[in-house]
Amino acid sequence: MNRTHTTREVSFAYEKRILFGVGVVILSLMVMYTYFVSLSIAHAVSRESYVRESEGLVDTVAALEREYLTRSNSMTERVAYGLGYVPISTRVYVERGVLSLGNAR
Repeated sequence: MNRTHTTREVSFAYEKRILFGVGVVILSLMVMYTYFVSLSIAHAVSRESYVRESEGLVDTVAALEREYLTRSNSMTERVAYGLGYVPISTRVYVERGVLSLGNAR
């Protein structure tokens, strides 16, 4: 009888450990699920704000391009000389190539 009683106590101890482990796993999964859902919601909200911001930047770039084209069409040599620009005396050309330590100057 005594042996059966200790076997039951050992069995209950194992069941308690297993139940505790399963509870910890379920709780961890619930916490991770909540974290990842909130993270994806925050990502969607921030994406929307970035889309709105990029639309505003597109409008700004379009206005700047329009201003550039207007000014570049009105620019003549006479206006450039009036602004202090002078003709280039010597021209230096840049070669397009692969940048490496072998051709560094």
